[in-house]
Amino acid sequence: MTGNNGQVPITFEFSGDDDVWVFIDGQLALDVGGAHGRVDGTLNFATMQATVSKVKASQGSTTQGTNVTSGFTISGSKSDEHTLTMFYMERGMWESNMKVRFNFPDENQLSVEKQVDTSDVNSLFKDVFNDLSIFTFKIQNLATHYGEKAAAEQPVTTQVASVSDTVNMLSSGYEGNIFRTSGTWTKDGKPVAHWWAKEDDASSSYRSFRYGTLTLAEPITIASGADRGYLDFEFYFNYNTDTPKLNEMYLQLVDDQGKTLGSGTETLAGKTYGTVSLTNNSWVKVRVDLSKLTAESGFGTTVKQIRFGYNRQRDIYLTDFTYIPPVTATAQVGFRTQQNAIPDYGSATSGNLENAADAVYTSSTGRTGVVDTEGKFVLAKGETVTFYDQFRRGSYIALSEVLDGQAQNLFDTKWTMYDSEGRAVTTFVTGNTVINPSTTPSMKNVSGTAVDDGRTETIRLDTTATPQETSGQNAYQTGNRAYHPENTFVFRSYSNPDDITTVTKLSVVFTNKVNVGSLTIEKAKAYDGDDLDATYQFVVVFTNVGGLSLESAPIQTQVINLKVGESHTITGIPVGTDYTIHELKPTDGSKLDSVKRDGETVTFTNSSVNGSDSYAVTGTIEEVNSTVSYTFSNTKEPTVDISVRKAWKDADESTLADPPDQIYVKLQRSTDGTNWNDVGNAVAIGPSSYKSETWENYTYTFSELDRYEDYTVQEKVEYQYRVVEVNADGSPLTDDRVILDGTAFSVSFAGPTKSGDVFTETITNTVVPPPKTTLQITKVDAEDESVKLQGVQFKLEVQGTGGAWTQVGTIQTTGANGIAAFADLDDGTYRLTETKTADGYNLLSGPIGIRIESGKYWIDSGAEQTITDNTIALTVTNHKGFTLPETGGTQPNLVLIGGLALAATGLLIYSFAFYGRKKGARRKRR
Repeated sequence: MTGNNGQVPITFEFSGDDDVWVFIDGQLALDVGGAHGRVDGTLNFATMQATVSKVKASQGSTTQGTNVTSGFTISGSKSDEHTLTMFYMERGMWESNMKVRFNFPDENQLSVEKQVDTSDVNSLFKDVFNDLSIFTFKIQNLATHYGEKAAAEQPVTTQVASVSDTVNMLSSGYEGNIFRTSGTWTKDGKPVAHWWAKEDDASSSYRSFRYGTLTLAEPITIASGADRGYLDFEFYFNYNTDTPKLNEMYLQLVDDQGKTLGSGTETLAGKTYGTVSLTNNSWVKVRVDLSKLTAESGFGTTVKQIRFGYNRQRDIYLTDFTYIPPVTATAQVGFRTQQNAIPDYGSATSGNLENAADAVYTSSTGRTGVVDTEGKFVLAKGETVTFYDQFRRGSYIALSEVLDGQAQNLFDTKWTMYDSEGRAVTTFVTGNTVINPSTTPSMKNVSGTAVDDGRTETIRLDTTATPQETSGQNAYQTGNRAYHPENTFVFRSYSNPDDITTVTKLSVVFTNKVNVGSLTIEKAKAYDGDDLDATYQFVVVFTNVGGLSLESAPIQTQVINLKVGESHTITGIPVGTDYTIHELKPTDGSKLDSVKRDGETVTFTNSSVNGSDSYAVTGTIEEVNSTVSYTFSNTKEPTVDISVRKAWKDADESTLADPPDQIYVKLQRSTDGTNWNDVGNAVAIGPSSYKSETWENYTYTFSELDRYEDYTVQEKVEYQYRVVEVNADGSPLTDDRVILDGTAFSVSFAGPTKSGDVFTETITNTVVPPPKTTLQITKVDAEDESVKLQGVQFKLEVQGTGGAWTQVGTIQTTGANGIAAFADLDDGTYRLTETKTADGYNLLSGPIGIRIESGKYWIDSGAEQTITDNTIALTVTNHKGFTLPETGGTQPNLVLIGGLALAATGLLIYSFAFYGRKKGARRKRR
């Protein structure tokens, strides 16, 4: 018996002087020690009490003819399956007179089972299909009888993390990375988050620099324990030449103590609920099964941050982060359920198939679930879910597996219907309740994703209702229009469709056979003259298994050893799987010359696998039952490697503390040392933005360069190579000087030096400091500038960072030509003060302000001027002083005072002129 929730107790009766023992799950529940007359027994699972009436008294007992009540226990929950065992001993001499009446459950059952046929799958991949909740099903219902009955809404409460301007979206971890509210993108009128990270991080080694952190305005409370629920989010991949992959995507939840859910190494591959067919330039919903993320010890239930990252430099938009807690609803199970008490899911009035939203099911894994609003639920390989009393007899049920995107290519689906006896349905028994199709369709191993039996439910009026049920006019019955909706089956027994007294039990098993392809690797030599007798090693790494990122980590083969002329085929690779074939760099002096895929030359790259250098090609298993063939051809053509070492120096020859991010170089070669030709385009080299290597030990290597112009001829011409630094656009430097980040560097080359078969060339960039400036002062008479003033002294001061003034050098004095100069001045703010003037001339009353910056200068904050020949030429004019007579009266003193004031005014008047040495321009200010 199953699902006894205590709504209706089990009752039985017998008569006679008999002994009866009843056990539940192997434990004694009822002991009738000799019955007398008719005895009624009850097992009430609601109260967990057993009651027996009119028990015959045992020896010494005084309870004869009274009711006896005792408690009992069960194993597991009330909704589990339980076993009832009865022992009966007849005390009479003849036939037994015992009668037993049970009201065992009369529950309608629909079971859906998922199996995956991996018989053709290579053993490398079989485990990825286990325990993956990726198989999505849709179920709809059209109730044909018994009127309306709404489904009970299940207590599932969602919580949404809003993306808005009030939420702190900026947490890039590295300069230039983006994670913020988009200024231009929205979805359904709501803000979205824009994620972008600098450079690719294929190995996912630098996540801490790439995480975008969504700090929640309101924390989310998630479930604890084994079932943590789900996190939905909408994802838009704004990129045209690539499609997103779950094995490139990662997610973390951070609680209020800083603990994380989601390790720093795992991706979302194998962590989703249901299949996720990611595509570019389209919004896609991703549902993450939080129970599959690794929790840090002590991780709690209050989530304050959501972190997102991706391994590639892509523009990604995110929104609608929604937490969905696990289902805690108790299945609606028990004894007989009247048909009108079973939900119709809105179909009684619509007359159409409606999503069976909130239909409850129990799983063979022990969980309880509900169908979502889209009519969908998800199964894992080997899982069975059962709907107890969720669909009425005579209803049409549309049940199909939802395969879209890559899943359609990966799986071939078949289904089989089983009747109550557990046998595959092969025949339809005729009845009054259904009309069978003219030709019985196959119900065993049927190709397709939707179940259809072709049967039509007849129309029944109220007068045909059974005593236990109240019939009602459903929309299906209106107008006497019995019909069979496409891709549906009638929920009735196939062996006895009219039966309403026993369990209606149907089971559908969906089997997905994994489609596979093969990969062949062949070893060959590039030229007939090549002498290749070594064993060459290959490793194949598989990712994005099935095109659905089913793997939790990359899958790779053991080392494959091949000699020239040998090949190796890997069979059973799920369709849609990406692969990278690595040929380990050989040690016999040969190199990879070319790679052909199915006869067509493809590009290979330098790479590494398991810490070893390799050549690599990539591809995807695209066709079912096809074989992709690769031929790797090696040659023993002599090669050389050119290693470039980069050094940075400040102007004082010390190591530059903060060098630019990268430089640009070109590889060139020549056969005569005069005519140099580029080998490829300019290459940007520099330490990775996420690495800690310093420029002092950073190198870049051009590998396996041809040593000879033609190594097959007898008179070989050897190439000469050199590496030259170029501008960012690839153009040559001018005067061996380059501007990087606004700083001028001189460029020098050293080498190459040889170590074994590697030549090393060092490129040194040295900061070229801004040129020093000379301030040249010419002192002249204000009335006649041809008169040069000798013996005039000037003091020059420079302003420091704190505002204080410091004298520059010593006081300078004009000579016979009226010139004084201050040399080797750096950029800065200066003031020039005349401390002593020529005899008979007025001293300047105040200093002259001068600012020097990047080849420009300003006098007393005037107009910007250009420094010519690193010299600022300043002409300063002085007026002759006044001579006043002496008198003895008071009036002359007033005149003297006025005269002095006037003289003071004259002291404030000065003029200067500046000129360029080459241009001879001249300007005065008075």
